[in-house]
Amino acid sequence: MDAKAQTRLGASQWPMSEERCITLMEQLRWPLGLACPRCSGRTITRFSSFNKTGKRRRLYQCRNCEYQYSVTAGTTFHNSHLSCDKWLHAIWLLSEPRSIPSVRDVEESLRIPYKTAWEAVRRINEAKTNETKRFADDFLAILNNEPNEEYGILDVDLISASLRNRLGPPPKVTRPSDHVPPLHRSSARRARTKPGGD
Repeated sequence: MDAKAQTRLGASQWPMSEERCITLMEQLRWPLGLACPRCSGRTITRFSSFNKTGKRRRLYQCRNCEYQYSVTAGTTFHNSHLSCDKWLHAIWLLSEPRSIPSVRDVEESLRIPYKTAWEAVRRINEAKTNETKRFADDFLAILNNEPNEEYGILDVDLISASLRNRLGPPPKVTRPSDHVPPLHRSSARRARTKPGGD
């Protein structure tokens, strides 16, 4: 098996369907039961709609304030064209701290455009940074007897841990010994083409 094949877990091999991924995100976001992210109401109606491409979307409506939302509303994954299964696949691939895949690895594994993969990796990494800060803020609030009652947060680290528990760790990224990281390729190319001086 070549190095590229070892780094890739193609979309066709991803074991979790879109429905399973939405259910998992729903359980992690609202472990005590569905709640409205706007008014915290608990009487929620589930329904489905179809977007312009004919793809089915699972939605919720609060009977209290009539707010309609999806499981990703107000989270890192909001306003994205990526489906929930693609997001979870990317999070799982990035969950191995000893062998972090490149944007190109994510692009090839999820079979999505490079720009989309880059944005997904950026959002996931940014979310992890924000979650670390929020954990520190919550800890200080508890010490000051001012608990944060914010509800319905969808933590990337929590998703990552849940996926690793279900699927095991992602495949390690292995590359040939002569592999040049993308950011250094232009420098290496210039070094090879630079005229020598006598």
